[in-house]
Amino acid sequence: MKKLFVSVVLCVLSIVSMAQTKTVSSIESFKFDAREVTVVNNRKRVKEYRVAAKLPDLIRKEITFPEENKGEVYIYKKDKKIVYLPLFEQSYEENLDNEENYIIKVIKDLKEREQADPVFKEDFYAGRIKEISYENGLKIKFDKLDRISGYYFPVKIRVYDVDALISEVVIKNVQVNLPLGKEEFEI
Repeated sequence: MKKLFVSVVLCVLSIVSMAQTKTVSSIESFKFDAREVTVVNNRKRVKEYRVAAKLPDLIRKEITFPEENKGEVYIYKKDKKIVYLPLFEQSYEENLDNEENYIIKVIKDLKEREQADPVFKEDFYAGRIKEISYENGLKIKFDKLDRISGYYFPVKIRVYDVDALISEVVIKNVQVNLPLGKEEFEI
C-alpha cells in the first residue's frame, strides 16, 4: 500500500510539473549571453556574444569577446544579414547562410517541431530528445536544458559536422518573452 501511495504521489507530481512547463512554441522573444568555443583544424577559438531575438526571424548578435571583434553587430532579418564593423565604422548587408546561426536555428526548429509533432513534444519535455540531426550532416546535441521562467531552454549544446565536433556553446543570463523594441534590431 505504501509503494502504491508513493507511486501515485510521484505520478501526480510529474503531471503537475509537466502542466507548469511552458512550451518552446510559446516563446516570442528572448535574450541571452553565449560563450562559443569553435574547433577548426584542431585549434580552439573562443567567442562571446549577446543575442536578442524576436521570433520568428529578427535576431541581433553583438560580439563581446575577443577584444579585436568586440562591438561587431550582426542583425538577421528573414533571409538577410546586416553586419556592423566598429573598427572600420562601416556596415554592409548580405544574404544569410542558413547554417551560419545554428543556435537560433535550433530554437526555431524546436519551436516548429513541437507545434507539428506531439510525439516529439512529449519526448522533448521528458528529456528523451538529446540531439537534432540535419540532412547536411549537422548534428546539434543538447548537453543541458534548464528551466527558465517555466520554459525548457537549451543552455549547453555541442555542434557536430557528421561526427567532428565544430562548436560547444554555453548559454547564460537567459530572459524569455521580454518586450523588445524595434531599436534593439537597428545599428
